[in-house]
Amino acid sequence: VTGLTDGTTYEFRVSAVNGAGTGTASGVASTAPYTTPGAPTGLTATPSSTSVSLSWVAPTSDGGNSITDYTIEYRAEGGSWSVYADGTSTTTSATVTGLTDGTTYEFRVSAVNAMGTGKPSNVVSILYAAFDVTTDSDDILLNTLSISPRFTNFLVAPDNGRVILSWNASQMEGQNATGYIVQYREHAGFWQNFLYWDSSSSIIITNLTNNVVYDFRIIPITDLVIEAVAEQGIGIPTSTHPVNITTMNIGVIVSSTGALANEGQTITEVIHYAVDEFNRYLEMHNRAWRLGIFIYNDDSSASGGLTGVSAFNDAGIKTVVGPATSASLDGAMEYIYDNDLLVISYGSTAPTLAHDDTVFRTTIDDSNTAKIYAAALQHDGISHVISVIRDDVWGVALNDALRASLTNSSIVLDEIKYHPNTTEYDEVIAQIQHNLRPDSTTAVVTFSFDEIKDIVDTAMLHESLSKIKWYHSDTDIDFILDNNTRREFMSVVNFTTITPTPPKNEINAKINQIVPNAGLYSYAAYDAIQIIGKTFDELGLLANTAALADAIPAIASAHPAALGNTTLNDAGDIAYSDYVVDTVINGKKTTTHKYILVDGSYYSIIHLPHVVAE
Repeated sequence: VTGLTDGTTYEFRVSAVNGAGTGTASGVASTAPYTTPGAPTGLTATPSSTSVSLSWVAPTSDGGNSITDYTIEYRAEGGSWSVYADGTSTTTSATVTGLTDGTTYEFRVSAVNAMGTGKPSNVVSILYAAFDVTTDSDDILLNTLSISPRFTNFLVAPDNGRVILSWNASQMEGQNATGYIVQYREHAGFWQNFLYWDSSSSIIITNLTNNVVYDFRIIPITDLVIEAVAEQGIGIPTSTHPVNITTMNIGVIVSSTGALANEGQTITEVIHYAVDEFNRYLEMHNRAWRLGIFIYNDDSSASGGLTGVSAFNDAGIKTVVGPATSASLDGAMEYIYDNDLLVISYGSTAPTLAHDDTVFRTTIDDSNTAKIYAAALQHDGISHVISVIRDDVWGVALNDALRASLTNSSIVLDEIKYHPNTTEYDEVIAQIQHNLRPDSTTAVVTFSFDEIKDIVDTAMLHESLSKIKWYHSDTDIDFILDNNTRREFMSVVNFTTITPTPPKNEINAKINQIVPNAGLYSYAAYDAIQIIGKTFDELGLLANTAALADAIPAIASAHPAALGNTTLNDAGDIAYSDYVVDTVINGKKTTTHKYILVDGSYYSIIHLPHVVAE
């Protein structure tokens, strides 16, 4: 029987025929035609100095016919696939040789049976380094003392102007590492990230200066915690007599994945810099302790704050920097109170979380931000606002504050709520169109995070939405301006953001040298680390939560801040800030004016030339 479809089960029966007709049918037999095998799974690649070893799991389906071989394919990253000639074998491992040093390769494997070659496995990528050198060369001087002892077979291959690092995967507290942060520095300098959150276990660090001593360190990332190695190799003081160094560990909650990943990864880099710099301060002043951190990734989820603070508390850590968002902090507040924790959040701005308690915020709450938006809307002649808001404590509170700020104006406010993980943005855009008022000067105000890209991408498909003005909080414009189509739409609608903006100073200038994309929340995280560290340094490492909370306002007020000031109000939040208005003009972020605090009670507007922001 021919003409059948692969993978389909068919039933057959047979009847005899004679001159009297067709007889009784036989019993039914069923079978499926042979097909090619399924895809192998779990492909992994392990480099050595001469080869890359591959292993995989056989496919669950052999297509009804025994597997006779596996086809191994490889390519330089982005190139064309080639078959590696390894002979015929049914084993689920292979060794690939003859590779080029310093090249990133991709591998995949397919099973073969009598019907042909099946679907390929997952693709794995690895950087091949053909050196097993662990000593200095004439060109690059190495210091690898700061590598975490949890790594094995750490290899350093110095070459002219570069170093090739490779290592075996790390395990931490029973959790497999899912990625790594690779950092380097000129010896005794500031750590810099060469690679952030990569899952490979080898890398080439380039653009190094010959005859300079470099330090390298690898920080493993698990599903739960990023291990900070601040206490290892960062300048423990030397002395003519033994010095016992105590490490004071605090917890830090970041959003390195999810809707806030773009900002969260930058913040994490700044936090590492802040810890290194503070420990340098302790070393200079001959302190016998160092600040250590454990970082929890809350995946930008509202429940992540509670999970993070409870994990830290279970580990005996009572002081936490974070969470990153108002929703995450709100979900953790009761636990924080019940367990006597001290928290400094660097990203929460919801007015509803402004309390006189042991939770501090190195941010200004959104009641002030809402006043600035209201002033800007009136200044721009807007008579009708459609607010598109995240349905969480931050979005709702900011929108409520905006509504309150518009009470004495003639502006009409309609609101549209959405859930970033479940809402279809076509529905949001349809609601905006439904609420348009032809007889009004309408503006859309979006209170959203990284999902603003999806909202804008959907909106720009509708011509009617290119004829109204758009305002936005809380994502930097440059993050959204990453393709030409979006850039054109945002120029047409005069896409505008209003953000609290610290004055430029030596501290944030230095941060931006180390982490070029650092901004407001990164500065707030830096200041939070410094304030916590200085409070422990003043009160001692045994100070309890109440004593720390009492001391923080005075220490924060005297702190030379990346934010320009960290004077706190009665609720423990940043007391005041200036604001900058940026608008997309001709495809570029352009600063148009500022709002500046006057007499501590109101803001005045200062128009600036249309200068494109650097």
